[in-house]
Amino acid sequence: MSGEVVRAIIEAVSVDGFKPTLVGDGLHLEGHIAIDGRDVPLRITFEDLSLAEAPRLYVPDISTLRRKVVPHLEISGELCVADRRLNVFDRHRAPEQVRGLIIRARETLTRGMTRQGTAEIADEFTSYWSDTYTPLDERHVDVNLAYVTTAKVLSFEVDQDRPTTLGELVQWANHWDTALGNKIIAAFARLTAKDPMVVIRAANASVAATIRMSARAKIAETLSRQKAWGHYVRSRAGLALPIIRTEARAVDLETIFAANGEGGRAPLAGKTILLIGCGAIGGYLARMLAQLGAGLGEGKLMLVDADELEPANTRRHQLGLDDVLRRKAEACAEAIKRDFPGLTIIPQVDDAQKHAGLLAAADLVIDATGEQGLGEWLNSWWLQRHAEGKIAPALLYTWVNGLGAAAQSFLQVDATYACYRCLQPDLALPGRFDPLRTPPPAPLAGCGRQLSTPYGPAAPMMAASLAASHATDWAGGHGHHLLRTVRLDWAATVKRDPLSPSKADLCPACGGAKPAAQRATS
Repeated sequence: MSGEVVRAIIEAVSVDGFKPTLVGDGLHLEGHIAIDGRDVPLRITFEDLSLAEAPRLYVPDISTLRRKVVPHLEISGELCVADRRLNVFDRHRAPEQVRGLIIRARETLTRGMTRQGTAEIADEFTSYWSDTYTPLDERHVDVNLAYVTTAKVLSFEVDQDRPTTLGELVQWANHWDTALGNKIIAAFARLTAKDPMVVIRAANASVAATIRMSARAKIAETLSRQKAWGHYVRSRAGLALPIIRTEARAVDLETIFAANGEGGRAPLAGKTILLIGCGAIGGYLARMLAQLGAGLGEGKLMLVDADELEPANTRRHQLGLDDVLRRKAEACAEAIKRDFPGLTIIPQVDDAQKHAGLLAAADLVIDATGEQGLGEWLNSWWLQRHAEGKIAPALLYTWVNGLGAAAQSFLQVDATYACYRCLQPDLALPGRFDPLRTPPPAPLAGCGRQLSTPYGPAAPMMAASLAASHATDWAGGHGHHLLRTVRLDWAATVKRDPLSPSKADLCPACGGAKPAAQRATS
């Protein structure tokens, strides 16, 4: 930041009574603002003079406020008047921006002293309860914890402070729910003296209180019997025990992946999804499907691929050299289950054509091989089931066009629309919706050698992302548009809007939309 801008900021805030102090590479601007007739200290801190980040605001002495827990004032004393992740500090209007922050600080603190402040605390209660969290995984049954619930909303009134002892916790809880304090005491009494934790699940938050008895080893030893501990927590000495407040943050996959969907549920949870091909596209896609909930609950994710990972594959595969010569399906399944234990991921080292029963039992079958031959076989199998009146899964195809120039996905779920072969009725001609301007060169390989196409991981990652998005829409009942295109090389491609294509005339697979003359004689 130039000296002129520094001087301009200092001059601007001097009107509000703020004085500058250079601290290391940064700048402090310190002054006071009037809140309910009280002078409240406020410090504006530029951590460095580059203006790469917005300044931080602090209230150094919270005791000058008549409220003990203040909305938008963190435990560290930092005052949040604007989300730094969303609001960009305009370096070209720095003096006005800083003065605007002072005004926002005054408005935020003034509003926080009212009843509205209590409601604002309730909206983000865990932030005011503690600045640390305890990860909770209910599969770990050996943890010394208990749960209590309340249908009430938790917050802090103007005269309430954060509880620091068990007795203060009970008193605070009873203010919001007259039965909650007794529930908390009873929950602690059921536990042992080994650092017991009680999680309070309220309508607006889940928070925890822990009594760290390991710091009181001698007392804890005398209370090793559960009955003795139960009496102790109800005594005056027990109520004086310090507590440690933390946010109770769920770390189970159902909760984590639910944020990827709507309605508090992972999009693909409970579905049976069969992914064919664990190559460059399928390797990335398998992980994305898992993060969207495939394999959660009663659902399962099946990975079907008969091939091994070749050294050359690693140039654009999510697996690396450590997995060379391993079966792709097994290596991908192992990596996903390592990172997300508890998912049902089933590798099948074989060709998909040999397992029609597995295909029929799936809710969604995804072809990530990009192989025309397999796509043709799946299409014929699907059409035959429909012709016989049998239930058929949704089919989702995804592939890379040309030398990584584009990626497409096609969902086959409704027999009234185009089938897979309808996209290219004549294999000697370009497809009806091919995004390439000119046909791609042939892959580089001699007879018997593995085909090689000169492009990197961006294209298969894009194809995987497109398919993952399409699968999410399908699960939510929004599979249309059935054909979707993403361009990577704009010079080599033409625009293809998303659409749900109609049947092609004389499609050799489904019969297509016959010309009028043929319809009249058929």
